[in-house]
Amino acid sequence: MFRRGACPALSAPMQTGDGLLVRLAAAGEALSADSVRALCDAARRHGNGLVEITARGNFQIRGLTETSAAALAKDIAAMELGLRDGVPVETNPLAGLDPSETANAAPLAVAIRQAIDSSDLKQRLAPKVSVVVDGDGAITLADIAADIRLNAVAATDWLVSIGGDRQTARPLAVVDEEVAADAAMAILEAIATQGAHIRARDLAPENIAAILSEHFASSPPHPAALQPPSPRGGEEESRYLGLVPSPLGERTRAGEGATPHSLTDGRFAIRVALPFGSIEAGELNAFLDRAGEIAELRFAPGRAAVLLCESEAVALRLRDLADQAGLITSADDPRARIFACPGTQGCASGFIPAREIAREVATALPADLASLHISGCAKGCAHPARAAFTLVGTENGVELVEGGTARQTGEHFGKGDIARRLAGLMAARRQGKAPAKTARTFEQASAGD
Repeated sequence: MFRRGACPALSAPMQTGDGLLVRLAAAGEALSADSVRALCDAARRHGNGLVEITARGNFQIRGLTETSAAALAKDIAAMELGLRDGVPVETNPLAGLDPSETANAAPLAVAIRQAIDSSDLKQRLAPKVSVVVDGDGAITLADIAADIRLNAVAATDWLVSIGGDRQTARPLAVVDEEVAADAAMAILEAIATQGAHIRARDLAPENIAAILSEHFASSPPHPAALQPPSPRGGEEESRYLGLVPSPLGERTRAGEGATPHSLTDGRFAIRVALPFGSIEAGELNAFLDRAGEIAELRFAPGRAAVLLCESEAVALRLRDLADQAGLITSADDPRARIFACPGTQGCASGFIPAREIAREVATALPADLASLHISGCAKGCAHPARAAFTLVGTENGVELVEGGTARQTGEHFGKGDIARRLAGLMAARRQGKAPAKTARTFEQASAGD
């Protein structure tokens, strides 16, 4: 029931260092402020009170026991939130409301979900198989990896790709909306036929060729369709080695916060993000109580929340209240580009207080910092992909990995004043002043700070 690698849904919580974790498929779903308050109250009753928004925009509750996880499931069922289960089919949280989107992804996503629900694919697919339908717009899903990607290239035309994010997925063909839904189902069936642990990146060229000939006969295949995938399969690769995109969009002029989005129904939306994707449930409830005028919330990729309200003035007021509550309200905030797990403060597997270090480092870094991952242990839960810098706690001390993941062996980093020295090293690397990676180098890089 608690095996790693599965998605930790209500019916199958996942064991972590601070107890069991449950992930609710809330990405893009319209929730009332009262519903989110109820989820936070449940997290405090049954877990350790820590709630999270994931990189894909789902909602997590931590610190559960087997008994409390069962009680949580009953409480959430009674809330009747209408959350999805099974194969995730993810869309822009503002799909159908965003005037800047290339196409409304919602109808296509609904068609695929209904087709999945009418099949037996849920039981036959690997736990993490997913579909992304990206209509583009103000909130893009470009960095979200999926087994199947459908990207709008025109109002009725979709690029079908497999095994990665927008950059790394293997393109197959451009088709219209009706064919796109059928093609997605055909690819899911092909994955399921190969075995319960197979992902789209594992499909052999002959499998792809069969799908192309049967479902893309009227659409010429993309030139890259039959090429073998990258050795890492696309999804493991990361573009976070340089300037990390902010979950709040493009950078603004210094000091400016996120700009409200005008929606097609006359409302406005403002995006805010949780620092390192985490907040105490009581703190989130306190913000919601002060905000008051939120029509609905939608969790978004990048550990963010989209607050919908009736006017631009209200949206700006909500942004200011979020800033006062310590949430991320500006694309220039360095915290938007730092990944950190709870570490010793909330996980029995942690060797360092990862988020405490992250908060200290963030105060010393510029807005255009390279990506930074601070991991309490080698599992690297907060950011499995590569980062420009990864600080890892181990039983033998702290290590630093450059251009890699927490699972790799790094250079010994030493003890004491970790945040200051790490900030100094990153600044020195950025300016091209830091020499070879040795423990002595790490000490010298920030000696004058």
